[in-house]
Amino acid sequence: MAYEPRADGVTATDWQQGLSLAAQKCGAWGYQAAYPFGGRIILPSKTTVKYQCMGSPENKLPTATQTGTESNSKLFDKNG
Repeated sequence: MAYEPRADGVTATDWQQGLSLAAQKCGAWGYQAAYPFGGRIILPSKTTVKYQCMGSPENKLPTATQTGTESNSKLFDKNG
């Protein structure tokens, strides 16, 4: 998940909202939960947090975007 500051430079980071959005996305893919993964990247022009979907997806096949040896997790970054 990532966002860029408004033109007036005012930003308010709501980490819980980011986690909630990540959990919704993971749920749509059939996973049970989302967890922050790899820390936060905070720059003047953009803030980014990566999340990892966890839990066995129901009736889902492994995809090319899954990493490592675990077939029950998926990494995503809203930037890409």
